[in-house]
Amino acid sequence: MVQSDVRIADPRASAAARRMQAQIETTAAETQGSAALVDAVMNPRAWTSELILVRPETVIRWRKGKFREFWSRMSSGRLGRPPIPGEHIDFIRQISSNHPEYGKDRIALELEVKFGIRHACSTIRRYMVKKRA
Repeated sequence: MVQSDVRIADPRASAAARRMQAQIETTAAETQGSAALVDAVMNPRAWTSELILVRPETVIRWRKGKFREFWSRMSSGRLGRPPIPGEHIDFIRQISSNHPEYGKDRIALELEVKFGIRHACSTIRRYMVKKRA
């Protein structure tokens, strides 16, 4: 670390000097890190001691296992849109059974006006009570 004996009276200039000093220290630390990396690459005893020897079949088995694990995790879970809340389903069924003359468009409008809830008409049709003939 470089120390300076110069004292600056202006606080703004002093802040700029502190920022410059921090930048110099950061650059020095990066240079030390780069030197350690170059030393590790140039000195084979430093990294060859960390190597382990495995058969090619072992590496292939590891890759197949990781591939299987990845795709099983990706494909697990539910597909499609998330379901609507149960309270909304109950309301749709109640309205459609109490007012058989209401269609899916009218129930959608009721949901939006009363509760500020928007669902597609096809979703509402799915949960309506079926009319008996």
